[in-house]
Amino acid sequence: MSNLAPRNQSGAYIRPNSQFRKFIGTESGNPHPPATGRYKLYVGLGCPWAHRTLVVRSLKKLEAVISVGIVSPSPIEGGWIFNQEEEGCRTLAEFYQKAEPGYSGRSTVPVLWDNQTKAIVNNESSEIIVMLNSEFNEFANNPTLNLYPEELKEKIDWWNEKIYHAVNNGVYRCGFAQTQEAYNQACNELFATLDEIELALQTNRYLCGENLTLADVRLFTTLFRFDSAYYGLFKCNRQRIRDYQNLGAYLRDLYQLPGVADTCDVETVKRDYYGNLFPLNPGGIIPNGPDMSYLNQPHDRDHIGKVQCFMNQINRVAIVGGTHGNEFTGAYLIQKFAQFPNLITRSSFETVTLLANPDAFAAGRRYVEKDLNRCFLKQDLQDPALKTYEELQAKLIQNTLASNGDKQADLILDLHSSTANMGPDNYFGKQPSLKLEIGCLSEPS
Repeated sequence: MSNLAPRNQSGAYIRPNSQFRKFIGTESGNPHPPATGRYKLYVGLGCPWAHRTLVVRSLKKLEAVISVGIVSPSPIEGGWIFNQEEEGCRTLAEFYQKAEPGYSGRSTVPVLWDNQTKAIVNNESSEIIVMLNSEFNEFANNPTLNLYPEELKEKIDWWNEKIYHAVNNGVYRCGFAQTQEAYNQACNELFATLDEIELALQTNRYLCGENLTLADVRLFTTLFRFDSAYYGLFKCNRQRIRDYQNLGAYLRDLYQLPGVADTCDVETVKRDYYGNLFPLNPGGIIPNGPDMSYLNQPHDRDHIGKVQCFMNQINRVAIVGGTHGNEFTGAYLIQKFAQFPNLITRSSFETVTLLANPDAFAAGRRYVEKDLNRCFLKQDLQDPALKTYEELQAKLIQNTLASNGDKQADLILDLHSSTANMGPDNYFGKQPSLKLEIGCLSEPS
């Protein structure tokens, strides 16, 4: 096991560093300038690190620019072998030796190969995807997509660092731990970080907001393998990804991006993990499940970024409750609006059906004019013609009413409905929708 998974004195798995770290670029003297048809990626379809490069290549539409060669793990050879002979080599180890005679390090994928200089440019996935994102735009069919924009680099790097240690490499630290203490520490860190991501995705479509970034790509390839490989083989079995409300939908969202599903092969993932890691699975038996067809189910995350953009402009929220409203207010605020700096809470108003029943608007106008600035009416949110953030914002302005001093609200949440004896889990346990994300507007009683 120590040969397969090097460890430290406490029995924790230590991943060796990649050895080839050159970059493709246009600077003078760089022997590896951007070009079409010059470079080739060597990947294993079961490997999450190599999978990153295939995802970025697909998202940027670089299929005609950078070719791909496939390797598969061989339990007999003890390493990767080419599906078809490459550069006169049958194994990846031979390929590394040809590129650098006397090389004694690990022969890993991905490999970014320069066909012109016959050299390995880079075998570090985190650096290869940066190059694919930025250095081939003049040849890419999707050059405007920037997965590593300058204004988000700090946030992307922060997520990358956290996710690498606890999740990307964390699953391996669980699976390859050689003491109970090392396993417990890795497992606790893994699921604490997944919980943190789950919370972040409640109000953000992607890790860094509304924009897809390299941080999402790096997380995706681990999440895709989690339920089929890491949950069982690596003993990461506290919870499946599909059972997280936000993470599960987020995984479906990423999987359904154009071209991404074409890079995913769950059967190869299971074969490569269960069929080759004999210290963890001595019989080499490959499980039949799980059924991953759920990845094609609707994710309903398209609206989250737009809603959050709208929410960021809200300073005050009025919570309108009837006799039963107050008992839910605290739970709702924690669940949905914990980041709001200013909240006005109102309870037991005479016109609590203001939003639940549009006909009550006239009768409740005196209350609105006294305490609130702007509001949505329920029929506005249910109007099928109002689909975009801009349309909702325009309707909000149209509904602006008179104000009185500083007692203003940008949004009304009506907690009045026939919810007697119902707990928050029942009241807010509905499938999320644009209406519910904007505000819990109850049905008329």
